[in-house]
Amino acid sequence: MNRRTLVVAFAALLAFAGASFFSAEAAPKKKRKIAGTWKLRGWNMGKDPKQKEDYTGEVKVSAKGKNTFAVSWVIGGKTVNKGVGIYHPDVDAFAAGYSIGGSAGCAIWTFSEDGKTMTCTGTFEKKLGNVAHEEWSK
Repeated sequence: MNRRTLVVAFAALLAFAGASFFSAEAAPKKKRKIAGTWKLRGWNMGKDPKQKEDYTGEVKVSAKGKNTFAVSWVIGGKTVNKGVGIYHPDVDAFAAGYSIGGSAGCAIWTFSEDGKTMTCTGTFEKKLGNVAHEEWSK
């Protein structure tokens, strides 16, 4: 990722982290097992996640420190994207910044109650105004 992409992604992650700071009532802190390999299903920009997915693969998430992660999207055995992620236990959500074709992107995931599935809404700079969806499962 280039410097501009990282700055935009970092700004989005700061906004995500700041949201719980100003929240009147924070959710109880949870511990989630995020690191590992997740099965991936994804829907391209503007597609309905209730329909058949546009792509499948896996996501590899590696812990890099306190609630921070390296993220790699693998489709057809090839790494197609890399990013950085952060888990915020106060709001029980995961966010990641990434680059698609040099365009900065950010996404936020929420967890199923059992923590075995994460669902995502995301966007990127060249497609602002549209959202894409992903589902990761263990």
